[in-house]
This record gives sequence, structure tokens and C-alpha cells, in this order.
Amino acid sequence: MIALVSDIHANLEALTAVLEHMGSVKEMYCAGDIVGYGPNPNECCELVREKNMKCVMGNHDIVCANYGRLDTANCPLDEEMRQLAIQTRDEMNEIARAVAEWTYHELTEENREWLRSLPIERKEKEMTVIHGAVGSKYDMLNTYLDEKFNTSSSGGAEMTPEDFYREMLDEVQSKILTVGHTHIPSKGYFFKHNSWLSMLPLLARERWVVNPGSVGQPRKGRKASYALITMPIFPYFKLRASFHYLERNVKHHSVAYNRKKTIQKIETKEGFDEKMRFMLSRWL
Repeated sequence: MIALVSDIHANLEALTAVLEHMGSVKEMYCAGDIVGYGPNPNECCELVREKNMKCVMGNHDIVCANYGRLDTANCPLDEEMRQLAIQTRDEMNEIARAVAEWTYHELTEENREWLRSLPIERKEKEMTVIHGAVGSKYDMLNTYLDEKFNTSSSGGAEMTPEDFYREMLDEVQSKILTVGHTHIPSKGYFFKHNSWLSMLPLLARERWVVNPGSVGQPRKGRKASYALITMPIFPYFKLRASFHYLERNVKHHSVAYNRKKTIQKIETKEGFDEKMRFMLSRWL
């Protein structure tokens, strides 16, 4: 069993509820944005590290971990990453930037360094994990899949969603592509046919795009969201069998958490002004 989470956003109550709900799993992947918006950035970083989650960097992570040094001579990032972080910061809304600045000062240096060390793209076995969309480093951090789809084309013809996802999977060359950033759970399966024989269900290679939704700031209901994957048996027997496995083997879960407690923390945290408190509580 593999667990997928994303967009924790420093919401400790939601993260704790999700971990308790999923129970024991073989591996855990996180598609970025561990911090930002929420009141418990250090506690969430430390819990994610304790659970040995395989994480990638999100747009909030790169800004929050570096905010106070982006415009200084001693910025810990190389120039390419510094410019990417500055661009990401400048494109954030007013509240996100204000919370990123607060989070930078709230984080311990150890947790800042850990966030800086996260890759933008992670490939593990049959899995590729990114925060945003396939493409440049900017896309992987900042681009929503629907934005990428709206600016994509296929030989001048109108691209279907299936063509778009198939292109992304071809680019990453993985069986499973996990993304976040949208805060909305979704999944889709696509078949890769190498020959007419592979049109047969037992010889088709199915590939999946999975968005686990958001743990800490869900945008589809009020419950924390994550996904569990049970890998099918047949591919390990080299039969490459997969007949709509995604419907049975990828399950999204919604978990109630103590939202009231998170709001109380936001309302009492030093450094949050009234506008920040109002908006952050509404966005939970």
C-alpha cells in the first residue's frame, strides 16, 4: 500500500488525522507545499520527516524556506533557484506572501535547510512526483494542470484531456504521475499501446495520473484529502495486465479533522494581522 498526500500547508490537526486514518503503509509520498498558510510549519516538517515521506518541493516551500534571504548576497540558493523563488514569491497573492514571510521566521534553520534540500521532481521506481505540472522547473512548482492544458497543443489540432495526460506521462516515462497544487483530488488512467497485441486487456499497460487533493487546505469540502494506491499483481509477473486497475486500486479518502482547533491557533498566533487571520480561517 502506497499513500499519497499533498498541500499539507502547516495544518497539524489535518496531517495528524490523515496519518491516523491511513494506518500502516509501505511508502508515503508528498507532492509538496508542506508549509505556507497554516500555523504549525515546524511541527508539520518534523512529522513528515519522522514518517520518512518522500517529498518534493512546492511553491510555498521554496518561498517560505528562503524568504528572508532572497534579496541578499548570502542567499543559500544558486542563482537559477533564487530567481525561481523570487518569481514564485512575486506571483503570490498578498496573504500568501505575508504568511510566507511569517513562516520563514517561524521555521527553525534545520527545517529551512530540509525544505531547501527537497527536489522539484522525484522519480522512484514506477512513480514520478511533482507539485504542479510537467515541464520546466517553474511549471513543476507553479503551474496548475488546467493552465498547462489550456496552453498546450497537439500538432495544431485541439488537444483532448486524454491526449494531454498521455503527453505528460510520455514525458516523465513513469507508470504513475502524482501531482498536487490544485487542492482538489482527481485521478485518470491511460493506456499505452505498443502494438496491436497490446490492445488486449491482459497486455495493455495502464498508466495513472493521481492528485491526492489537499491535506491542510482542501478546496472540495472541509475534510482533509489523501489517496492510497494498491499496486496490481500482474505487472510484477511481467504480463503487463491492467484492465481499469485505477478504479479499483487508487482510492481517495476524506478525513474530518479538528478544524476549530486550527482556526483557534490562527486567531492567536503572534505575527498574524486581522486580515491574515480572517482569510486563512476562511480558506480552511
